[in-house]
Amino acid sequence: MFNAVIYFIVVLLTFSLSYPEEPSPITLADAFSLFLAGCLLLALCGRVWFRGIERALSSANAPEGVITRQYHAIVTRLSIMGVVLFFFDAFFLNLKYWVEMVPFLGKLSLFQGVVAAAIFFLYLSIIWFFSYASYREIFSAPFSRQSYIFYQIQFHFPVLFPWLALSATTDLIGAMPFSGIRSFLNSGEGQLIYFTSFMLILMTFMPKWIQKWWRCKPLPRGQKTEAIREFLDSHGLKYRDLLRWPIFEGKVLTAGIMGIVARFRYILLTDALLEILSVEELKAVLAHEMAHAKYKHLLFYILFFGGFVVISYGLLDFLFYTIAAHPYFLKILMHPRPGQMNTLYLTMTLPMLLILIIYFRFIMGFFMRHFERQADLYSAFVMRTSRYTIDALEKIALLGGKIRDMPSWHHFSIKQRVEALIRAERDPLFRKRHNTFLALTILLFISFLIGVGWFVNFSQIKRGAADQFLTKVIEQRLAEEPNNVDLLTALAMIHHRRKRLEEALNTYERLLEIAPNHTVALNNLAWLLVVEAPEGLRDVRRALRLAQRAVELEKSSVVLDTLAEAYFANGMVAQAIETAREALSLAPKEGRQYYENQLKKFLSHGRVSP
Repeated sequence: MFNAVIYFIVVLLTFSLSYPEEPSPITLADAFSLFLAGCLLLALCGRVWFRGIERALSSANAPEGVITRQYHAIVTRLSIMGVVLFFFDAFFLNLKYWVEMVPFLGKLSLFQGVVAAAIFFLYLSIIWFFSYASYREIFSAPFSRQSYIFYQIQFHFPVLFPWLALSATTDLIGAMPFSGIRSFLNSGEGQLIYFTSFMLILMTFMPKWIQKWWRCKPLPRGQKTEAIREFLDSHGLKYRDLLRWPIFEGKVLTAGIMGIVARFRYILLTDALLEILSVEELKAVLAHEMAHAKYKHLLFYILFFGGFVVISYGLLDFLFYTIAAHPYFLKILMHPRPGQMNTLYLTMTLPMLLILIIYFRFIMGFFMRHFERQADLYSAFVMRTSRYTIDALEKIALLGGKIRDMPSWHHFSIKQRVEALIRAERDPLFRKRHNTFLALTILLFISFLIGVGWFVNFSQIKRGAADQFLTKVIEQRLAEEPNNVDLLTALAMIHHRRKRLEEALNTYERLLEIAPNHTVALNNLAWLLVVEAPEGLRDVRRALRLAQRAVELEKSSVVLDTLAEAYFANGMVAQAIETAREALSLAPKEGRQYYENQLKKFLSHGRVSP
C-alpha cells in the first residue's frame, strides 16, 4: 500500500501539472489508439515476466525467498511502467484537454482526479491480472483471479480518499460567490492553513470511513480476543474498536492501527494473523501498534505531507519563473504554437517528480523505517522480552512467502528487525539511544522544512526570480509595443524594487517622455532623485519640480510625502512640515506610523511648533 501512495501522488501531480493544449495537437482517435497500445505493451510485459516466475515456481530446486523477491521486483517494475504510461498520456496524448471537454463535469477538480485515478487503476488491474497465478502459488491464495483484482482495488482505493475529499472541497469553494476567501486560499499562507486544517480534520474522521470501506467487523468473542482486549486495556490504550480486517479474505498476515484521536482509532487484525500467532505473540504485535499511537507517528505523517505541500507550492512558482525566463520558453509563452505549452510544463514537472520521489522514497522512508524500529523496541519493552516479537516476525516471514531478507523503502527487512531486537535484548540502553536519535532527526527535519519552506515561498531569491521573469516578459512585449505606458510603468517599478536604480531612473524618464503627466512616474522619479539615487545622480531641485507637478495631479498621502522630502532636501523645512502634516491627515489608518515618524523627523530640524 505504501508503494501505491507514491504512485498515486506521482500520477495526480503529473495530471495537475499537465497543460490542456487547445487546439489539441493530436486527435481523439489517435490518442485513444496510442492509449490502447500502451495497455497492450503493459499486458505483454506482464505476460512474459510473470510467465518466468511461474516456470521458476514449477521448478523443484527454486531457492526459498528468491522467487518472492523476484515477484515483488516485477510488480514494482510494471507499476513504474504504468506511471510512465500515464505520464505519456498526460503530456503527449493531451489527456487533460479531453477530460475538460466532458460537458458540465470536465472543469471540476474532483472529476479530473477520478478520471486520472481510474486510468492508473486500469494499468494496475492489467498488472494484477497477469500477476495472479504467481501470487496464488507464492501466498497460497484460495480466491479467483476476479476476486483478487477486486480485493486489490478495494485495498488500495482509500489512498485516494484525501485527494478526493480535498478536490471536492476545492470545487465547492470555487463555486462560492466569495472572492475574498478564494484569494486568501490562493496565497501561500492560505494554502498552508487550509491544507493543514483540512488534513487534521480528514485524518481524524477518515479511519471510520476506511474501516467501513474495507467492511471491517468487530473481532468475534473468543479466548484470544478477550486476552488481547484485556492487554490493550491494561496498558491504557484508548481506541474505538478492535476489528477483523477482511482484506484478501483475511489471508494476509498483517495488523494495523488507524486514527489520531481515540474516538476514531481502530486496531485491525486479519484472520490469518489471529490463527498462526499465539496469545503472547499477538500481544507483542499489538504492543507494536500501540507504539504508533504512543509516539504520535500518524501525526508526523501529516507533517510529512503538509511539509511537501508547503515546499512544492513555493517550488512550483520558483521553477516556473526560473524556467520560463529562458529565451526558448519565454518565446513559447509569448507566442505559443500547438503542442509547445506542454513542453514548458513538462520541463517543470520532471524536477518536481524527482523531488517528490526523493522526499517520499528517501526522507519519509527513513522516518517510516525508524518509526517501525521504535515500535518493535517498544513492543519488546512492554513484553519485557524480545522473544515474542521475534517469534511473531519469524512466523510472518516464513508463512508470508519466505521474505525474511527482503527490506523495503518503508520497512527494514525482518532479518534486520530481528537483529535490532536481539541487540536491544543485550544492550538495555539501545532503545533509549534510538529514541534520542529519532527525536533529534525529527527536530532537524522540522528545521529543514521551515527553512526550505520559507526560502521557496518568501525569500528574496524567489522574488528575484519572479522579477527576472517579469522583466524579460515585459521587455519582450516592449519590443513589440515600445510606447506602452503600462508596460513601462511595471518595468520601472520592478527595477526600483530590485534596487537597480539607474535602470529605474532611465525607465521613468522614458515613461515621462511618452506621458508627461503620469503621476506614478513623476512621484517615483522625484523620490529616487531626492532619496535613493547615488550622489552623482541626485538632483533635489528637479525632484522638487517633479513632486510639485505630481501633487497638482493627485493629492494623496504618498505623493505629498515625496513632496515633503523634496522640500526638506532643498532646505525648505517649514514647507516640509506643513506638507507632512497634510500627508498624515490623508494617510490610511494602517500606515499612519510611517507618516508620524516623517513629521517628527522634519520637526526635529525646524523651529515650528507641532
